Amino acid sequence: GKSRMYARLCARVPDMHIIPGLKTAGVCKPFDSLRGWRRIAAEVDLVCRVTGERRLVLENETALCDEEGGSKNSYWDARVTLDFDQLRAGLELLPAEVEIWWFPSFVTGRKSRELRHYQSAALCQLVEDACDVRFIVGEIAKPPEKNDFWNDELTAMRDRIAQKPSIPIIFTTSWAAYWKTERTVEALRLVSGEDAIIYPGAKKWVEAARAITALLLDSDVLEKP
Repeated sequence: GKSRMYARLCARVPDMHIIPGLKTAGVCKPFDSLRGWRRIAAEVDLVCRVTGERRLVLENETALCDEEGGSKNSYWDARVTLDFDQLRAGLELLPAEVEIWWFPSFVTGRKSRELRHYQSAALCQLVEDACDVRFIVGEIAKPPEKNDFWNDELTAMRDRIAQKPSIPIIFTTSWAAYWKTERTVEALRLVSGEDAIIYPGAKKWVEAARAITALLLDSDVLEKP
């Protein structure tokens, strides 16, 4: 049903370039459901036609955790298993001409780090093989002095699997572990490519947009070579 929202958004702000995004949670349940991926594929095609865009974010964070058990029953900790042949068939239903921006991709943690890296690599390799994809990564999600989760092993995994440049996500939230809004420009200076995603948390989107816009207009970060 997101196509109606994007149609209204395009009508209200016709000059804004919109990259649509969809959540797979609740639709792809279980995550390897062919029926679910058939619905997602149809919606991807529709929202891309509405926005005139050939790129789309698929947000799978909740879908990769059992909805009854939350993070305790996550794929990342191998408490939920997936039929990879069936999942591949589902992913291959996605429109071939659409570039998928996939989140989350390479996952780690203080506990079960080796297992989570193994699970991440297996799933990311499957996604890489099945569709046209760019992975959204947390390499600079936190400030360097607080970045205690991304390490050289994750970088090596990403570089081994991903055929296209990954997209860094930057969290600018009120949580102490992440970037403060006023440090947005500092965070963007760490971006090596042309694309980045700024996520301000689940609340106060309008306030965050205004604050970040003001910071960007007062800097040269968008004009870097």
